Amino acid sequence: MEAGEKYLDCQDRELTGVMQGWPKDIHHLLLSRNKIQVLRDNMFSQFTQLRSLDLQQNHISMVEDGAFAGLSHLTTLLLQHNRLRTASEEVLLPMPRLAYLRLYDNPWSCGCALESLVGVLQVPSNRNLGNFAKCAEPPLLKGQKLKQLSPDALCADGDRPGLPFVKTDVNTLCRTYMFPKPQMDCGGKGLHFPPWGAAAFSGLLHLRELDLSNNSLLHFQYGILEDLYFLRRLSLAGNPWVCDYSIHYLIYWLKHHPGVFYSGLLCAQPKEFRGWRVEDYVKTYNGECPKDRQTGNGGRPSGGGGGAGGENEAQELLGPETEEDRLPNPLKKKKQRKFEIIRLS
Repeated sequence: MEAGEKYLDCQDRELTGVMQGWPKDIHHLLLSRNKIQVLRDNMFSQFTQLRSLDLQQNHISMVEDGAFAGLSHLTTLLLQHNRLRTASEEVLLPMPRLAYLRLYDNPWSCGCALESLVGVLQVPSNRNLGNFAKCAEPPLLKGQKLKQLSPDALCADGDRPGLPFVKTDVNTLCRTYMFPKPQMDCGGKGLHFPPWGAAAFSGLLHLRELDLSNNSLLHFQYGILEDLYFLRRLSLAGNPWVCDYSIHYLIYWLKHHPGVFYSGLLCAQPKEFRGWRVEDYVKTYNGECPKDRQTGNGGRPSGGGGGAGGENEAQELLGPETEEDRLPNPLKKKKQRKFEIIRLS
């Protein structure tokens, strides 16, 4: 025991599995340099307080999807120097707190079966999962890091199993990439709403580009973009945007993020606003003129409806902001009050 945490050191014991009778309240389990070959379902489920698990330098060639069930507190998992060729993202699901995962020096077979795991490793927030792990095969991908692979290169359409069509969860539809820059690609996925609801992009603080083009999006749910502090490009073309009050959140967010270049914001519904830029539609809420005179050209949007937001006209949609508007309430000018001074002697 060190600093109140319990360690069980079973290194170099020629073990082939977990032994009965081991204490269940341990925090760190050291099993490196043994002869374990397969990690079976629920193999470590009794160690519910486990925070680190060292399995490096064994003979592990297979990890069943439920091998780490019950390890909800695990933060560190060491699997380097083994014989792993493939694994599924399902393996990681029981470990929501996992922050460090070592997978290098395994003969990874970079094919279709590895696609889901690679997608998880490349999520920007998982920056310490799977670093330095490389493909051993096929020859075309040999030596490439899993963190840098395009998932599309792993599984060509002709290699996918011929299963009946099932509506896939959007978590597998959208692609996330760490390299060459943090990017999420949800383009052309048939989405009717942004994936995962209001928490869609939670935690993606360093995401630079987001592609939602060519879907069936109608509007954005309030609050969905709040974590995208460093976003620089937002692609929105090819969606049937509905121009009603629900579209205002998106314009409001763009106004307060002038560094974001956006494109493709054109009204598709209702009929009277079809072809308008969303920016021009929102302006009709801010003026006193009839909406058919708000944008000129007989109610049609100016500029040919290009939909690009390079100049970020959304900044103007909520009206000009004065210097006084930026001051906290206690510092804003107030009407001066007259005071009567009474001198007491």
